[in-house]
Amino acid sequence: MEPIIIFRYHDCRNVVKEHVSLLRRINPGMAIHGMFGGRSLKPELAYLFDSNYCLKLDGLLAWKNLDIAVLEWYRNLGRELNYTHAYVVEWDLIFLRAITAVMPVPAPGESLLTGLTDLADIADKWVWTAEGSRQPSIYWRALKRLVEERYSFTGPYQACRGPATVLSRRFFEAYDKLQLPPWCHDELRLPLIHAITGLAVGDTGLYPRSWFSAASSEREKYFNTDRLEVTPESLYAAASQGLVAFHPVYQHLDEARCDLHDPEGASP
Repeated sequence: MEPIIIFRYHDCRNVVKEHVSLLRRINPGMAIHGMFGGRSLKPELAYLFDSNYCLKLDGLLAWKNLDIAVLEWYRNLGRELNYTHAYVVEWDLIFLRAITAVMPVPAPGESLLTGLTDLADIADKWVWTAEGSRQPSIYWRALKRLVEERYSFTGPYQACRGPATVLSRRFFEAYDKLQLPPWCHDELRLPLIHAITGLAVGDTGLYPRSWFSAASSEREKYFNTDRLEVTPESLYAAASQGLVAFHPVYQHLDEARCDLHDPEGASP
């Protein structure tokens, strides 16, 4: 079995076509399976993918909880595919090198999450867990109570960043057997699911483990989850310095300026 890519998107703009084309160019031979979470799909986009699954989930729920979206994909399509693990690539996530060169190759049965960190180190600062934040931490507390009662799990807890998730086949098989409500957010749920099921999980290396450090502030310019756009010009400049992973990228790119070769010592 070989790894696959799940390309997650929710609209049909031409930039989506370009991003898929780039992904295929730098990952020859790797199957790319579309996972569409929007309201209306133009049939002509289906040719971009080895398969194209349209989620039945509510769009907001699918966007906020990657784990629930890929579980639906698995139950309706992925179960029949042969693969070791799935690289989940958001439509606005850009790699300039082969995906297996940008991130570590996971061990058998291992998943990789981005910016994987101990929740205790960030809980009082992070919007999803800090008391009084705009995102009610009540949902996280309720989810913790449920997994304690249902699965006897009491921690320790971890958190991750959403983009560039790599999920093992074992993750899908184990998660399929769980019963979890759609509470909270995938950046908490994904590490929790791995912990409950005892699955191996590592880090993609794309974001610092210390989320609120000077290093993370610098990384935020080119890789963030706050919708701070990485413009084409800033991407080209960073690519010339060896950076190869960017999020979010909303605009068209000139591939000739993206430095798509595989430079020695390039950093994510």
